[in-house]
Amino acid sequence: MADRFAGIDADHCRLVLRELARLHATSIMLHVDDPDTHARIADSFLETFCVPEWEPSFVGFAERATRKAIKALSVTRNQIPFKNSIRSIVAELRTLQPL
Repeated sequence: MADRFAGIDADHCRLVLRELARLHATSIMLHVDDPDTHARIADSFLETFCVPEWEPSFVGFAERATRKAIKALSVTRNQIPFKNSIRSIVAELRTLQPL
């Protein structure tokens, strides 16, 4: 098994993103074409983030992820074409408070 902290190259990253997009597109198309089947399938999955006893872990994860997102977006916002959008996202993230 690969070291998940080592990262992946751009080609593999594109492959992963393409497959994730395909997965989500399949779900959306099922929702559009057959909403009843989509609802039945979706209802059969356990939403792990909504399990009350896991809330402390999820809140900690979300707070760390938000801090990392703010840092990453703050560093790169001047290097990308949509920097004004990034500025508004960073500003919005900074206003978030723990529940």
